[in-house]
Amino acid sequence: MPRRKQDSNPEQKDLLNVAVQLRTAPCVPALRAAVQQRRVQNYKGATETTRLLLQHWFERDHRGFDGRPFAYYAFQREAIETLIYVWEVARVRSRKALLEKYTQSLEGVRLPPNDEFSRFAIKMATGSGKTKVMSLAIVWQFMNAAREAEEIAKDYARTFLVIAPNVIVYERLKTDFAGGRIFEVDPLIPLSMKIFWDFDCVLRGAGERAHSEGMLFLTNIQQFYERPSRSNDDEPEEITDMLGHKPPTQKLEVTE
Repeated sequence: MPRRKQDSNPEQKDLLNVAVQLRTAPCVPALRAAVQQRRVQNYKGATETTRLLLQHWFERDHRGFDGRPFAYYAFQREAIETLIYVWEVARVRSRKALLEKYTQSLEGVRLPPNDEFSRFAIKMATGSGKTKVMSLAIVWQFMNAAREAEEIAKDYARTFLVIAPNVIVYERLKTDFAGGRIFEVDPLIPLSMKIFWDFDCVLRGAGERAHSEGMLFLTNIQQFYERPSRSNDDEPEEITDMLGHKPPTQKLEVTE
């Protein structure tokens, strides 16, 4: 008589359930709905500068530096719109406030004990255009700081620090930011706002620059590491930046 197939372990089923593993972050559904509503309402609650920028970026036809049609992707638009909504419309300044306001249930959600500084993260896949969103965020912040009245402008930044996780990513970012290239090639700044754009990009190790109203500093995280003194057999710094320090060698002592 054939044996009856035993039911699999329910815990094992949960491990194989892709839907469980792909649950989104707790704030995303409510935030996404709020951002969509603000878009329909022509970004109600945003500053005049922000509305002009959003209309320029996403509601006008553009051509790239090569003359071909250019448009930002939908997920790039959603990313910058969400950041703008959280900071400018909802005026959320901490992760704790974000969780309390947009999470459906705080059950099982751990509120951060140390939350003194505003920290926001945009999760995007590799190759999806994170640098594009970074440039949008920089222009949004700087233009509000430069154009809006003082009581509004004080909440926006003119100076930016971009830190790459390694030398490879640094070199990629350098291609976009060196000489402010991305701000010239992409349709980031409306013609009516060009007069306010006094901005410079400084790469790691660069010398002293002339004063500008806005500035971006680009470096990689390894520049902040404390470096031990090098011996003659040490590998080049570029290799160390990418792969880390060489493991210590062990000497084998032979005794009679």
